[in-house]
Amino acid sequence: MTNALDDSKVMEAKMRPFISSWKKLSPGLISTAKELLFLTRKYGIEKAGETEALKNRIEFFSAVHEGWKLAQQKIAYEIITRLDEVTSLKAQSKDFHRQKKSEEKMRALKKAEVKEYEIKVLRRFIDSIVWILFDNEHSSIRRLTLPDGNDNLSKQNIIDSMAAADLINKEPTSIAIVSDLTTFVHAGDLVVMKLGQGIALTEVKTGEKNIEFSHAAQFSVEAKCEHFDKYFTQDFNEKDIKHYNRTKKQWQRLTDITGTINNGSGYDHYHKRQVKIEDENYIPEFYNQDIVNRWSDIKAGKNWSIDVIDECVYVGAYKTTEMGFVGFNSWMDGTNFKGRVFNISDSIGHHFVQPLFNLNLPYELIEDIISGEIIIVLCLDFKKFMELGNKKYPNLLHLAPHPKSFPDPNDYFMIGKEAIFSYKNGHMSFIGTGMESRIIFDLQRPANVIDWIYKGSDLYTPPSHNKQSSNAESLRRQAKKTKKNKNKNAKRSRRMNRK
Repeated sequence: MTNALDDSKVMEAKMRPFISSWKKLSPGLISTAKELLFLTRKYGIEKAGETEALKNRIEFFSAVHEGWKLAQQKIAYEIITRLDEVTSLKAQSKDFHRQKKSEEKMRALKKAEVKEYEIKVLRRFIDSIVWILFDNEHSSIRRLTLPDGNDNLSKQNIIDSMAAADLINKEPTSIAIVSDLTTFVHAGDLVVMKLGQGIALTEVKTGEKNIEFSHAAQFSVEAKCEHFDKYFTQDFNEKDIKHYNRTKKQWQRLTDITGTINNGSGYDHYHKRQVKIEDENYIPEFYNQDIVNRWSDIKAGKNWSIDVIDECVYVGAYKTTEMGFVGFNSWMDGTNFKGRVFNISDSIGHHFVQPLFNLNLPYELIEDIISGEIIIVLCLDFKKFMELGNKKYPNLLHLAPHPKSFPDPNDYFMIGKEAIFSYKNGHMSFIGTGMESRIIFDLQRPANVIDWIYKGSDLYTPPSHNKQSSNAESLRRQAKKTKKNKNKNAKRSRRMNRK
């Protein structure tokens, strides 16, 4: 019996990436998702006109922001509705438990799980807006979260923050996004972008005491005065001291995050250490057109379409779950291709990756994914990735046991029991699965990622050094040529004198 259950779990895990998660959701949510896709991607372009975007930037920005504001208002309403439904369903499950009605209890819990997943889908639409505001820059996005999640999603928090956001959003060119509606912004109550002023993380405080503490905490963090906190809190009771310290901690986190993003280095609250964001003038390249080609094959009537990107990424597009599961596994077995299989919609559950909704793919393609009319799966083979890297740049990538300080092997590019690394500044630099996410969910070409790894490795000689060497060699050749010409002229002069 145990073996049968184990086999069933293994089969379920293998089948999972080929099942369209969208088909599990209510028709109402699918309809809402399509409306949100329009508001976040097409509304502004259609209203302002694509040809007018460069001519009248203010009008274009206002139109795009208007679409985002409408989307946020709808998302806030839909999430609040579902939060109430989840609360009701969980209360029902407890009643059924007391009544020993196990089937009814499980049915209520299952419905609650679906509603919670729908909330996650809705929040990822908000995430897609924030990703755009931060220019899809991973290093900035990763600064905005905390390791414990710090998820304060609640009906009242949404209502309070939306009231503040709506005030800012009355200005057409400005956009304020409620942080609690996102899955990853754990700093500030609002993410605010005003044309010509950049992005700010803003706290929303109501009540005289909250406002007073917030102003004092901001001053304390910015002034770094050793005596201010003691003087300000000298007459506080224990409750108010905790309140003030909590407010100051929020301001400190905001200041650290902003400083790290703006300066490229600073304290990272997720990893709890100093970090440096390296700028290597890296220009990413993508294989989004290959995804479009697979989709085009399906639209043309094919039941399946497959491709291999840079010898190490498998992309498959299928019309049905069964066809994808059988076809993919047959292909894997026939080519000795190995790796974790992802559905392109898995980005909904991966908060550190770019959301599906703002990938550089046709609007209609993403709409077909939401409708469940196409299933797209992707898989990266780490061994083939390493082979490609060492073929491009011999001796770039190596294998060794992964660091004991970060013991989870799922955090690395593993081949057997060893992890892939390159040498950087004389040290072993292991490749983390953040790179896998870029390849799978950003659609970044593996060969391009390898170029990035190479440019950060000890094998790489910066262009400035090459240029200096080239200039030095040029000067040596010029000097040699000048000396040779001088000798020729001297000989010619001696011959003329003899004549």
